Amino acid sequence: MIESEKQIGLLFTAELQFRLASAVRLASSLGIQPVDLPVTWTHGNHSVRYGEIALRPDQADYAAHFLQRSATYLLAVAVKDAIRAVVSDPKAIRRF
Repeated sequence: MIESEKQIGLLFTAELQFRLASAVRLASSLGIQPVDLPVTWTHGNHSVRYGEIALRPDQADYAAHFLQRSATYLLAVAVKDAIRAVVSDPKAIRRF
């Protein structure tokens, strides 16, 4: 895979994460995002119970806000990295 194709893939992934985080944030703020989890959640040898992992609505809204901020930052970094990867000297580009 050539570098520009790789960067396009990384940009698309960052865009999808931003779009998902934005949708979660909006749904959480409007109170339509379910925050319920299974009674017991198991991953490998580790398991947690509902009381250990469940979110209150205010916590979900707070977390959704910062999830969107993180996704925004990730998208900006992906754009910067893509420019650096495909433009040999980004600062030397002429401005019109």
